[in-house]
Amino acid sequence: MREEKDSPSGSLGNSLTIERGGEPENVEGETCSGVRSTGAQTTWNVNVAGRGTFPVWSRSWHTGERDIVLGRGEVVPSVPAALSALFGKRRAGLERHMVHKKTYMTVCLVLPDDQNWPRRRKCTLEELERVCGADVVGSVYDHGVLDIATKGELLGETGRNRTELCGILDPASESAPVALYVATRVVPTLRKVGWL
Repeated sequence: MREEKDSPSGSLGNSLTIERGGEPENVEGETCSGVRSTGAQTTWNVNVAGRGTFPVWSRSWHTGERDIVLGRGEVVPSVPAALSALFGKRRAGLERHMVHKKTYMTVCLVLPDDQNWPRRRKCTLEELERVCGADVVGSVYDHGVLDIATKGELLGETGRNRTELCGILDPASESAPVALYVATRVVPTLRKVGWL
């Protein structure tokens, strides 16, 4: 059975679930574009079967920007260095295409390097499924990700970013950006350290 697109919880593959936490809280910080702002932060709990639960923060800034990032909870269980280095790093911004009026997120892989630092890397759809798992990538559609393809295909871009992947998000789905963020930016590290 497929999850409803606006579902506040659901699975991501076989070993992960995401669930919306409480009500949004006020937050102050720096947006993806480097501007200081205030906004609202909603916490989503990502449960890794047998390993623990970690917060993912979905932030809506008063500048109009939105982003998603893996947070560091008040109580942090013992985690591998590569996962610890990912806390608070490699945010994903949500963007709205001005011509096509679509909400989208750039899709890339985030993997630890030799010093366990999270590095962002462009990828193809085939590589995305190989690194993250076809079950995980397939499950993002249950959360309201409408399509994943290149920016050239989905947004008509013709510049240097035309071959980058992006995910078109159902604007009515709260979980779509969180699911896509976790699948592409957290799952590769979890698989690398043997937690998935």
